Amino acid sequence: MIEAHKRSRHDGYTIIEVVVALAVAGIALAALLHAVEGNAARSTLSREYVIATTFGESMMARVGRDIGLDTGEERGRMGGTFFWRRTIGPYSAGAQPALDGDASPVSPYKVTISVSWRSGGKLHELSLRSLRLKINQNNAN
Repeated sequence: MIEAHKRSRHDGYTIIEVVVALAVAGIALAALLHAVEGNAARSTLSREYVIATTFGESMMARVGRDIGLDTGEERGRMGGTFFWRRTIGPYSAGAQPALDGDASPVSPYKVTISVSWRSGGKLHELSLRSLRLKINQNNAN
C-alpha cells in the first residue's frame, strides 16, 4: 500500500523564521554598508592629504627661488577648498659668532607653509617647515 505523504510541521518556514532571517540579514547589510562608507571617507581624507602635501611641497620648493625670502606672512586659497598660509621670518638659534668681525655671508630664514581644509565636518591642517639661506648682498661678489 502506498502511504500518503503526511504534511510535517517542518516542511517550510514560518513567518517568524522569515522575519528573524530578514532582520539578521538587514543588520549584517547595515554593518557592511557602514564599513564601506567609513572606507570611502578615509579614502577621501587620504586623497585630500596628498593634495595638500603636494601643494605645500611645491610652494616650499619655490621659496628662495621664485618666492623671495622677505619676512612676513601671505595667505591664499587653492581650488576653492584649500587655504594656505606662508610665513617667512629670520631664524635665530641663539648667539651666532661673527666671521672675522664681518657680517655673515648668508642669513638663515625659517619658512612655514600651512595648508588647511574642511572635510567631514572637521578642520584639517598640514604644516611644512624648512630653513632657507639668503645670500647677503653686501657680501655677494
